[in-house]
Amino acid sequence: MPKIKKTIFREYDLRGRVSDDELTKENCKIIGVGFGSLLRKKGIDKIIVGFDAREYSVWIKDSLIEGLVSTGVNVVEIG
Repeated sequence: MPKIKKTIFREYDLRGRVSDDELTKENCKIIGVGFGSLLRKKGIDKIIVGFDAREYSVWIKDSLIEGLVSTGVNVVEIG
C-alpha cells in the first residue's frame, strides 16, 4: 500500500499537491475508503461530493468516489 504523507492532513481539511508522493489516483481512493469507513462508523451513509474547474479535479473526484462507494456510502455528485 502506498504511503500518504501525514503533512497533507490539516485540522479542518486536506491540502496536497498532485504528485507521485502526495495526491495520486491511488492515494485519493485510499482517502475515500478511510473517510467512507469513518462515516459508516458514525452511521452516515450518504455524502455530497463536488469539485472545481482544475483539470485534475475530475480524476481526484472519481478516485475519491470510488473509495467512498467501496465502503457502502452513497454519493451525490454535484459537479
